[in-house]
Amino acid sequence: MKKFFIVCLLASFLLIACGRNSFDLMANGKASNHEKGVSGPTGFITAIEGKRVLIGDIFYTTNKDTIIIDSDGNRFLFSDLELGMKVQPFHSGEIRESFPAQADAVQLKIFVDETSQKESIAVSAMLKDVLDRYEKPIILKKIHFLPEKNAFEMEVFSFSLGSKPLKYIYYINEAKLEEIK
Repeated sequence: MKKFFIVCLLASFLLIACGRNSFDLMANGKASNHEKGVSGPTGFITAIEGKRVLIGDIFYTTNKDTIIIDSDGNRFLFSDLELGMKVQPFHSGEIRESFPAQADAVQLKIFVDETSQKESIAVSAMLKDVLDRYEKPIILKKIHFLPEKNAFEMEVFSFSLGSKPLKYIYYINEAKLEEIK
C-alpha cells in the first residue's frame, strides 16, 4: 500500500510538472495571469490584416473570445482598433516562428492615458508617411521621448528598406513629422 501511495504521489507531481509550459512562470518566478494570457511586449499597432494586428514584430490573431479593453476597463470591438494605438497584448503562450512571428491573442489592452495618446499620434503620423512609400509590414523598433525638443523619435523597419531602418522625429507642439537622414 505504501508503494502504491508513493507511485501515485510521483505520478501526480509528474502530471503537474508536464502540465506547465515554459510561459507559466515569468522571469521573476511568479505565475502569469492565466485569465489574460501570457504578456507580450507593449507596442503600437502598425498593421491590421483581417483579424490580425501587428504589434512590434508579432502578428496577433484575434477571434470571438479575444478580449479587447482599454486601460480604464472599457470594452472595444476589433473594428475599433486603429493603426498607431498603443497596446499591451496577451497571448495563448505559443509564438509561432516566422517573420513577423505569430501568436493567438487572448486579450489586447489599449492604453488611453495622455502620454500614450501623444505617442499614438506620433506613430500614426509616421505610419501614414511610411505606408505610402514602403511595402508592409512596417515594424516599429523604437520610440522615445526627447524632452528638450518636446518630440518623439522613432525607428522603423521594413523588408523593402533592407537592413537600414528609417528614423523619424515627431514634434508635438507643431504636429510636424520629419524623416531623419
